[in-house]
Amino acid sequence: MGMETLKIDDFQLHASTIKRYGLGAHRGRLNIQAGLYEDDLYDGGWCAGREDPLQWLEVDARRLTKFTGVVSQGRSSLWSSDWVTSYKVMVSNDSHTWVTLRNGSHDLIFTGNREKEIPVRNVFPTPMVGRYLRINPRSWYGGGTICMRAEILGCPMPDPNNYYHRRNEVTTTDNLDFRHHSYKDMRQLMKVVNDMCPNITRIYNIGKSHNGLKLYAIEISDNPGEHEVGEDTPAFLTWGYKDPNGA
Repeated sequence: MGMETLKIDDFQLHASTIKRYGLGAHRGRLNIQAGLYEDDLYDGGWCAGREDPLQWLEVDARRLTKFTGVVSQGRSSLWSSDWVTSYKVMVSNDSHTWVTLRNGSHDLIFTGNREKEIPVRNVFPTPMVGRYLRINPRSWYGGGTICMRAEILGCPMPDPNNYYHRRNEVTTTDNLDFRHHSYKDMRQLMKVVNDMCPNITRIYNIGKSHNGLKLYAIEISDNPGEHEVGEDTPAFLTWGYKDPNGA
């Protein structure tokens, strides 16, 4: 969603406690690096100020979001060995009432890291919708303390107040209600989908039709643009045809 790319800014990141400013929530970003020496301003992760299972790292997505997973790392440091070995995940709409991801009647505990650099990805069994997400460390490496870097996986929900989205939204009255879109509308719709879900979509220009119109394809995948060994072929939707209105 943008922890690593800074699309999520520092003001959207919060924590229960911090060890010092240089290990604050704003440093809890996937693949962020520490300097050669321990630094009071720019260190290699978020570290809690206390060692207990009540600590958390929180992300405010600023709008309703479909959260689908978490990627975690330990603290980047030449001198310390700190990483979280297991954690819970909680979601909220208002930052006051929280829902913990569950496995039946029990809270779901995700397996974290075994060392500090290799990212570990956990996908939720069922996507959770909310504005806020908290990672709640439950255990950590015994030779270190509660420290982590993270990326949040997910996709913003459609904004009902966004006119641009509403204009391209398709509504149906029954299961057989098919609608025609102009070439321009289809390109706009692809852009809307890509803007809403940049982590799982990618748009390609694949040439031109016999009418001279550009052909576009949108890839829907957990890692668009990358083919992983053993992965099924990602879904592609291709649009490009002669517009009867001449657009």
